[in-house]
Amino acid sequence: MRKSICALLFCLSLAAAAEPIKFPVRRLLKEVGMTVDVYLTEVNANPKTRRAWCYRTVGHKPNDFVAILLVDEGDKPEKFPEEPFKLLGGLKSSKAKALEFSDFGGPAFLQPEFVGALFIDSVGLKGVPKASACLALVPITKNEIAVADMAGPSRLVGGLANQARYYPCPVWIDRKRKSAFSDADLRVMKEDLLLKIPSFWSQASVRVVEGRCTLSVYPAEAINLAERLEKARKSGLRVALTVDKRADAFLVWTSDHKPSAVTPPGSHGRRMSGQYLCVVPGQKSEECRLLDDGYTMLTSDAFYNQLIQALKKGQARTWKLAGSPINSFALESKLSDYQNPTERVTMRADWVTYEPDRRRKSSGPVDMKEIVLLTDETEISAAVSVGKLADYTKNLESVCLVKLKQLHPKAATEAAVLCDLAPKRAPRYRIALKNDVTGANAVIQSLYQALAKVKAPAVTGPVRFNLHFTIKPH
Repeated sequence: MRKSICALLFCLSLAAAAEPIKFPVRRLLKEVGMTVDVYLTEVNANPKTRRAWCYRTVGHKPNDFVAILLVDEGDKPEKFPEEPFKLLGGLKSSKAKALEFSDFGGPAFLQPEFVGALFIDSVGLKGVPKASACLALVPITKNEIAVADMAGPSRLVGGLANQARYYPCPVWIDRKRKSAFSDADLRVMKEDLLLKIPSFWSQASVRVVEGRCTLSVYPAEAINLAERLEKARKSGLRVALTVDKRADAFLVWTSDHKPSAVTPPGSHGRRMSGQYLCVVPGQKSEECRLLDDGYTMLTSDAFYNQLIQALKKGQARTWKLAGSPINSFALESKLSDYQNPTERVTMRADWVTYEPDRRRKSSGPVDMKEIVLLTDETEISAAVSVGKLADYTKNLESVCLVKLKQLHPKAATEAAVLCDLAPKRAPRYRIALKNDVTGANAVIQSLYQALAKVKAPAVTGPVRFNLHFTIKPH
């Protein structure tokens, strides 16, 4: 009888041990007063989807951090490594921002090669709440830190993106990856003449679309950029940039200096984001051209002065560049607050707008002004075919142009149409008018009915955006 009881207890203990762990697992780091949740999720790590542990801090201010560690072959999901807890615990008082980087100043992390960290915007992850609102921590090597010091964090981001062939940058931790830059790469980079002139890193961005180079600058940074240009009249200025959120391709550096870029799935790479902009005054005329992973702008002193003044005054400007490979240069403000008219809320994060194809511009009283993405572009790319989404927005635009034409405002006004897609349900729409217009209710109800008939693409995750229209009196 005693043996049978012992055997039963032994079997029960085995059954308990074999019971799979339930994620998320919460860990309280008592020594630093931080809470970390561990999720078992997956990432689209090119060329296939990989399982990953996501270590997510809870309630950290001003933003939470995630460490997304790939599950390697032979790993048991319930035996997640302890090192990420130690690393996240060290960020208790951190106020790191996207594209900041640092060395650990102590023991390496996970592998001897990883001696520092890069902070980048995370992406949406299955089963992980608000992952895209967090900063992802990506371990980096000694050579990668050297590249960021020399050429700015954007070149490091480009190297990581090129290595993984993932746009705009891999957010996960791959314990088996090697450095994205070799010793030979560093030697080539040190000979780059553009890296010998004054430079600084900015949250500004550059995109080139159909021969037009557009510099987008936050209003808070415009004065600083103007002052730095003032001081660099004799030498020129190299500005390391961030990835432009309206781009669908990102230039990356290669040691053979051949043009190369990474793109999201399904992209045609027609909106190119550069890693730097180098402005060199004292020339006879203006010329903008691609060089390695960025753009060089040769300018006359008159153009240089106009650019400085436009930055100081917060003006949007466009200059024609006769005889240049890139035929125009534009300056615009990059905004972080978006007054969402369809939901009457202020969105305090980088928001992405796309101007419509001007070759399709309406000749009537209604014109589409812009498309504003309310879902992160990376999440959209993972949730739906870019081509199918583009066709869908064109169909929505066509319907709106016809229906909104039935409005007869006394003065120019605007309309916004929210499109909200989610898996396994019909699209939801919301319409807002900037001003009261006589007879608007009947027209808007008719528009709702017409939108409901537009076939929407299937999505695997949330996709939300606004269409903005201008309506002239007629």
